[in-house]
Amino acid sequence: FQSTRSIIRALATSNLEMCLDLAMRLNTQNRCDNAILELVKTTMDGRLEIFDFDILERALKAFVDQDSCDEAITRIIERLSIEKEFPQSALHRVLPFISRIAEIRSARQRCRGCCLAHSLISRFDETGEYNSLRSYLLKLLGESWRSIDVGWAKVDAGFQIVRLLAKHAPDLARDCLAETESTRREITFDANGTAWTYQTCLQLAVRAFAGLLPSHVDLESDYVRLQDLTDHLPSSGERAKIWAEFAQRCFIAKRSDEGKRIVAEHVKPLLHEIHDTDQSYYADTVVSVAPALYIAHPLTARELIRCLAQ
Repeated sequence: FQSTRSIIRALATSNLEMCLDLAMRLNTQNRCDNAILELVKTTMDGRLEIFDFDILERALKAFVDQDSCDEAITRIIERLSIEKEFPQSALHRVLPFISRIAEIRSARQRCRGCCLAHSLISRFDETGEYNSLRSYLLKLLGESWRSIDVGWAKVDAGFQIVRLLAKHAPDLARDCLAETESTRREITFDANGTAWTYQTCLQLAVRAFAGLLPSHVDLESDYVRLQDLTDHLPSSGERAKIWAEFAQRCFIAKRSDEGKRIVAEHVKPLLHEIHDTDQSYYADTVVSVAPALYIAHPLTARELIRCLAQ
């Protein structure tokens, strides 16, 4: 892909059809996806008048990697949303891209796509023809925001939503701000920096606790204390990762029964708590806890990994 990137960029500004054909002819799927994404990025740097929406739709359908496709959808919506002039008669051309926002696997990225699309339609739909679409986008936005598992990421996404909605939907922005502030008050950690520091300390505590395991000098009160500290994290996925690391330490110390108990009582239930509409974060979490799951029950772990989207 690196050797063809300059060619992709040149063709994307002169012959988009040939550019897509070249991208799809590359000899591995990863290279094809990277080339198609480069095509989209380069096209989005140009003027709206030269966009070929039909080829862009074909490009999105050509992706195999969903994360690359999600990035391309977001890039297209972002680019269209900054246009200062957009004839209402042309709005129907962007509907296929807006309809794909619901397919974005990351809840946080989906929130951004909904806000940008809502802004685009609010600014240029002078007749109210797309009011139902705006309502749908707001419903999808609310569902996506509430499904974000990591508390501090949810708060940050909420403030970004407020910023994106403030100019064209001030009443909605105020409602979102109130809900974000309410969520912020309910959780212990509302910023990435403090949460990261606390997680690092928890990981150190797990390592220290693991030193007691080989000699069987650990106490039940130690376990209860670790559980209490872990429960302060406002994220089922992040708690699952802490418990999975502890389970692995138990397996290393030849305390298999304790390791299996932790997987059964903590890791698996916490995985089930992650909302199924935040598929990207769920998949990342499953990958992180997979070693502990596999040691505890190989067949279940294989089945869980097999069900993940490509």
